Amino acid sequence: MRRSRATEAAFLSAVFTAFGACALAQDLPLPDLKAVETLREDLQLEVWINGRNTGLVAAVVREADGRLRMRADEMRAVGLAAPGMELVELATIRGLSATYDDLGQRLMVTADIDQLAIQRFDLSVRREAAGAPRQDLGAVLNYIFSADGGQTDADDRLGVDALGLAVEAMKVVHPGRC
Repeated sequence: MRRSRATEAAFLSAVFTAFGACALAQDLPLPDLKAVETLREDLQLEVWINGRNTGLVAAVVREADGRLRMRADEMRAVGLAAPGMELVELATIRGLSATYDDLGQRLMVTADIDQLAIQRFDLSVRREAAGAPRQDLGAVLNYIFSADGGQTDADDRLGVDALGLAVEAMKVVHPGRC
């Protein structure tokens, strides 16, 4: 025997009501607010400094009260000056402010120039790594090659009318002579 959907719904509703299996929203316990207050988030955020994307991601700790903290070495890696090696609370650094962009998963930092890490790049070539310069025999040939083409006869075949080659200069280079 087949039952209608309305009959099945009425039967299930009666069973849940009779056995108390259906809990109402007002019957659910409230969340433990002390547990929520102790939540700490470990975040991986894209870092923006003074409105520019650094292209780097840093580990940031967001405390339950909203304070943002970073390890000093992480701060230096993204371009911020930081003392020591431990976790640094960003709000305590004078000349630096940081906000957490939840939707964009970004750390938006505004920093004075003295709060930016100094980055030095040594682009000089070390003599021992480069080796001594070599002088070898060589030659230089400057030339121009040209071809002129087009239709040559009535059956629309393409042909070459003229070819040209001009040598402008040829120079042989010998070590010790210019």
